[in-house]
Amino acid sequence: MKKRLSAKQRAFIEHYVAGRNGVRFNATQAAKAAGYSERTASVIGYENLTKPYIKAAIDQRFSDLQMESDEILVRFTEQARGLYGKYIEHDGRVNLMRMVQDGMEHLIKEVEVVQVAEGVTKTKVKFHDAQAALRDMARIKGMYRPEVEVPDVHVHVHGFEEAADIVYGDGEVDADGD
Repeated sequence: MKKRLSAKQRAFIEHYVAGRNGVRFNATQAAKAAGYSERTASVIGYENLTKPYIKAAIDQRFSDLQMESDEILVRFTEQARGLYGKYIEHDGRVNLMRMVQDGMEHLIKEVEVVQVAEGVTKTKVKFHDAQAALRDMARIKGMYRPEVEVPDVHVHVHGFEEAADIVYGDGEVDADGD
């Protein structure tokens, strides 16, 4: 029989897995965020992680959040093809809302809001590098071969030095410079 999770336990799982304020995988912080008391949060957080049904729910949540290999390849393909072009308006601005609505925010590497004058801001958008996405796709598909460094190899060929002396001279210069 599957044990039913309480609202606090569900909140604990979500905060433990997804995090809050940049903190993930911290049972005490997850317990506090889920509404457990500050005083008992560390003990309850630890206990929650030891309960098999909560551990199973955490594992399921991780599984739900993971990307399948096909999704990874699709995202790399979208980055490599530069599909962000259709979101750039005629005036050069990027339509971020439409990108999010279309589920294409993964094409964005960085968004920065810069103040250009008093009360005036400008939004700078950087996209993921298409060439890097192509290299990653090639690696995944086994098409990319990194450069291999070959150590210096010294080979001695019998007779070569003698032949070189005959053709080029012995390399010695006499006093006259000849």
